[in-house]
Amino acid sequence: MRLVRPTWPSPTPDREFIRCWGGIKKRKTGGLNGWIGEDTFCEATKAIIFTQNILFTDSQSSLKIPFKVVFSRFYFDGNAVGKLELGFACPTKDRGREIEDNINEKQFKELINYLLIFKIKISNPLLNKRKEECELIKAGKFIARSYLGTTTIQKNVCDILEKKWLVEAGTPTILLICGKKISHKFPFFKKESDSKIFNGNIFMSLIPHQGSTYPMWVLEGVSSEFEQVDCFCNLRHLRICLLRLHAEHQCLRIILKNIESGKITISRDSEASQQLQYYLNEATSRINRLQSPNIDIAEIAREIQDCVSPGERENLIKYLEKTQVRKNIRRKVDNYLKSCYNGLFIGTMQGDIEIMEGDVIRDIGAGATVINRSLVEKSFNKVRDQFDENAASALRLIAQEIEKSGNKEAGELFDSFNEELQKPEPKRSLLRTLWNGMVEALPAIGQLAGVVAQISKLFIAA
Repeated sequence: MRLVRPTWPSPTPDREFIRCWGGIKKRKTGGLNGWIGEDTFCEATKAIIFTQNILFTDSQSSLKIPFKVVFSRFYFDGNAVGKLELGFACPTKDRGREIEDNINEKQFKELINYLLIFKIKISNPLLNKRKEECELIKAGKFIARSYLGTTTIQKNVCDILEKKWLVEAGTPTILLICGKKISHKFPFFKKESDSKIFNGNIFMSLIPHQGSTYPMWVLEGVSSEFEQVDCFCNLRHLRICLLRLHAEHQCLRIILKNIESGKITISRDSEASQQLQYYLNEATSRINRLQSPNIDIAEIAREIQDCVSPGERENLIKYLEKTQVRKNIRRKVDNYLKSCYNGLFIGTMQGDIEIMEGDVIRDIGAGATVINRSLVEKSFNKVRDQFDENAASALRLIAQEIEKSGNKEAGELFDSFNEELQKPEPKRSLLRTLWNGMVEALPAIGQLAGVVAQISKLFIAA
């Protein structure tokens, strides 16, 4: 049974607290219209423990960049969506030199990797407050476990240990704000937004790490914006929108996944059924009608949608029909899932114009290439179901590298590779031959961290 306090979504600041995490505080500049639970937060300084200083050092150039944890905040809407935001800051100069001017692409990549794998400790009440150590990028499941323990009545802890899925972590996202423009030094593929809500630029990237990918938003050239009230408000609204919308998507996906897998079972006309319908109705409404003083901010934030396979969508809709979820709510959920499935598969654009033709993304201009999006997504879903998430993510990393290179031969071989994967019994020898051909046509594929080991699984067990 969950503790009655804090009384989300409107806990009492400076009086209520989350056990072992920290006290409730009021957001000084307020939340955002349309989003419940953004006005107050838990100052979760005790949730994540840093046992050593965060100092990135490049041995070859003696570049040193110290980081400071400036906030650790947990927000909850009182219903289903919770998000923990961890903020870091670093100085703009290193020994009198502007860091953003002097850091190169290689150092930038090493810096991001350094932060992703930085070791932290998380207190877990379910384990007698023993601290669990993990890498920062993999902290999600440990934080979820810690929250489950801190918000559960002690006498019910043993029962909760068997239902850890009650609190699950989604894929984390990264938001980088830079005073100067750094896109020309950014080491990963990126997709820029055309919207201009301030004088800087906005682009999105997928960061490959140990066989998985993590979304990253970059706001660059914002140093002068903080001196202008309107631009500062736009940046603040954009930051809130990006992080909250990502959390909304992750939560909705996890709940729909648990419905589809049978973990969440709903009886017809029950109180649980009514609660589920209320959540689905509210969640899809919030996502589709994101409120912001600037419409461009909402549109930029929506680009973070993930893809959902057609099979998942059909199973979910059938389940909702069986549990007599109201027709208008089923329609809203179906529209949400369709929009996610039809979302653009993001890759680096080598040319000048990008157009959509059915299931194919064409990049028109220098280094043009073609990637069959439908094949990539079908292969991703099949490999994820039959192997694991890391092997599936490796396929997306390969597609991104081919997009980035503009290598037509590698693109054609990759399409053939995915076509073979779709067969009921893919030929192991053919998959290996196609893979070797891709590596020969585009050697950079074979150098992607962790990809070779993950793809090899398909040759051994395909």
